[in-house]
Amino acid sequence: MLLLSLAKSPANRRTGACLEYRSNAPIQQCESLREIDLGDWDGTVIETHRGAAGFDDYFARPDRFNAASNHGEDFPHLISRGKAAILSISQRSEADDRILVVSHGVLLTR
Repeated sequence: MLLLSLAKSPANRRTGACLEYRSNAPIQQCESLREIDLGDWDGTVIETHRGAAGFDDYFARPDRFNAASNHGEDFPHLISRGKAAILSISQRSEADDRILVVSHGVLLTR
């Protein structure tokens, strides 16, 4: 199967790098495929927040995650952003195009 296009989050992770190396497909970085904005938790060791409001929900039930508690992005916004990204990618493509979309974490859970 020939991959015609690759859309990936801006996160610098192994999956995207591996695909970039092994594919001749054009690569589109898509900001809307980025991981959930964790607000005050971003850039920190997540384990240091164990016991904080919303910690357990973030991992077990992200749809119940209270983003206001850490000034982050709520789940409905994340899903809306992800759906809009997929719709935009599909609208720029032909019906029979093969496109691989790469994202991370919570965006992929529901």
